[in-house]
Amino acid sequence: MNELIDRIRNLKGKIERTWAFLNLDEKQKEIRELEAKTLKPDFWSNRENARNIARNLAEVQNEYGAWEKLKSETEELLEFADLAMKEKDASVEEDVVNKLTNLEDTFSKLEFHVLFSGPHDRKNVIMALHAGTGGVDAMDWTGMLLQREKGLAGHRARRIAGAGSRVQKRSIADRGRLRVRVSEVRSRRAPFGAHLSF
Repeated sequence: MNELIDRIRNLKGKIERTWAFLNLDEKQKEIRELEAKTLKPDFWSNRENARNIARNLAEVQNEYGAWEKLKSETEELLEFADLAMKEKDASVEEDVVNKLTNLEDTFSKLEFHVLFSGPHDRKNVIMALHAGTGGVDAMDWTGMLLQREKGLAGHRARRIAGAGSRVQKRSIADRGRLRVRVSEVRSRRAPFGAHLSF
């Protein structure tokens, strides 16, 4: 059980360092400020501004909520493991291992977001797919990339208000093959929005 407690403490330390790096305490203040704006009587008088505020609020809540849940579950697991060790209850060790493994997996997924914490990572992206001079194979490959982009952006759009993509330009060659596509990918931050990896 001592090794498990050390692993939990190690994970807790990583979460606390990442929490500070992402300045999540400030995110909590930002959530309160955005919520206060949405409660004003004239909030919907400027629809575009209201949509942006609502989208921003949903995205900040999503990010903060994921880290808050991980942090609190890790602290609870540490308390539970400490108590089990004091009472010399080895019967819960398997449960602790399973929960810890899940928390470590969740941390690994969320830790990826740290890569996208720069000033420009919150901005939208214009993504262009060009088949170039490769002929039919290049057009087919461009079509596959398009399907990948649409799938990821669509998946994120269901999870986050305002994420997704919008076609700016499209050019189709003979037999319905894609020659060029330019689209805007809307997202607060790539991992929470529409990050593409091939």
